[in-house]
Amino acid sequence: TGVAGFTAFLPKSASVGVLLEGQSIQTVVKERSGVALVLQQLSQKKLAKTKTSAVLRFQALQAGMLVDGVVDRVVSNGLVLSSILGAFSGVISETHLDYPGSRDQWTEVFRVGMRLTARILYVDSQKSTLVLTRRRHLLEMTSFKPDEIPELRVGCFVEDAEALVVIPGVGALFGQEIFTENGDHDDENIEQKAKEPAMPSTLGYFVHISQLKDGFVESAEKEVKVGDTRRLRVTGAIYNEGWAAASLQESVMSATVLRYEDCKVGMAVEGTILKLDDYGILVSCGHKVRGIVTNLHLSDVPVRRANPMRFRVGSQVRARILMVDEKARKLQLTMKQSLVKVEDSELITSYDQCEAGKVATGFVSRVADAGVTVTFFGNVHGFISARRLQRGDDDGSPADMYKAGQILRVAVLALKRGEGRPRL
Repeated sequence: TGVAGFTAFLPKSASVGVLLEGQSIQTVVKERSGVALVLQQLSQKKLAKTKTSAVLRFQALQAGMLVDGVVDRVVSNGLVLSSILGAFSGVISETHLDYPGSRDQWTEVFRVGMRLTARILYVDSQKSTLVLTRRRHLLEMTSFKPDEIPELRVGCFVEDAEALVVIPGVGALFGQEIFTENGDHDDENIEQKAKEPAMPSTLGYFVHISQLKDGFVESAEKEVKVGDTRRLRVTGAIYNEGWAAASLQESVMSATVLRYEDCKVGMAVEGTILKLDDYGILVSCGHKVRGIVTNLHLSDVPVRRANPMRFRVGSQVRARILMVDEKARKLQLTMKQSLVKVEDSELITSYDQCEAGKVATGFVSRVADAGVTVTFFGNVHGFISARRLQRGDDDGSPADMYKAGQILRVAVLALKRGEGRPRL
């Protein structure tokens, strides 16, 4: 995607290298199949260095073109360029300069009369102007890879980030300069830096207005001032801009997990009750991570429905993760205290841990005449035969002695190949 109203298909055989979601690529239409367009990807390295130099009609200008221009004016929120392809003008907003920076920084770097290279971000036909970018990953047509930069990884805490830009009604852009071990600025593109003026290498962190604090935020300007330094936590990535998404909310700063990908079966988490329903309760475990505790798992003794006097919306609870489906963004939790407080050594989260002699704590999930099924974390099941359930002279049936949801501490006898579940 890239042009409003159009979606096209790029066959794997027609692509170049490894592609990442959000990466900008240059293609040509190879063929048309019905209403669908089939594309051929062009070499990124060649395209990134190819400048458009011919004088064109304004209508022929397109997003993605690499052009040269001259700084005509330095304004409060960016640069105005003229002499683009000899006849056109364009603007670069302060958020699309080389790196995030304060106004004092970029007004010192960029001066009227300087010749700059930029890429067309989009064409504003109504105003007959070009909106340009000098963001490094867009200028060089490379993908933004936040996972390769420790300071941009989800969950990372950022100390003393400086507020560079506050956008009314939208949020605030923070930055933190990058230094090498010897204290110099880190800049990988030395050749480019030698040819053109450049800003200090800075990582950008954008905090949406809703993430400036817990609760309602009336105004971004009231919460943050340019020049303020704050402690942030990374919550995601904004690939087109090349920034990390971050938060100032206390609930996010203290969250155990921030993504479903961070959730591991058997992990202990703290959360806030969001809702009570017939099936159980809904719990917020972190930034946009929610889990369900069914009635069976509200306590060691199963209940039919959550008691609103005991489970109040907004109250803090502690639970363990029973199951997680990252793709479906689903999380199932247990608040049975015997499972929440169990020692990690007595956790079973996969069949690989079901070794003979292993002692573990689980709950009864099914009762039959032949015995009972015990379920552990990760939906791992084991079976206890009726003969091994008998206690002393008690000759009652399994249904007389055990109920669904009951906690059992058991030992693994054996896990035979092909059986699928261990004998307990």
